[in-house]
Amino acid sequence: MRSSPLSLAVDVAVGAIRGGFKATGKLAAALVKGAQLKVYAGAPHAAATTHADQVNADPPAFFMS
Repeated sequence: MRSSPLSLAVDVAVGAIRGGFKATGKLAAALVKGAQLKVYAGAPHAAATTHADQVNADPPAFFMS
């Protein structure tokens, strides 16, 4: 992944949820200071559907951090 001088001024919690094979979640998390990235190994683009139990279990921990 190429580094970028671009960063976003965001003052709310940001979480990026991705399957393990895409780099876009890493880029999104890198652009927002303090963002958290959660990668679901082996999950496809529709991780919220195919890995619903895992995805639904994570937001409480995200918001408590």
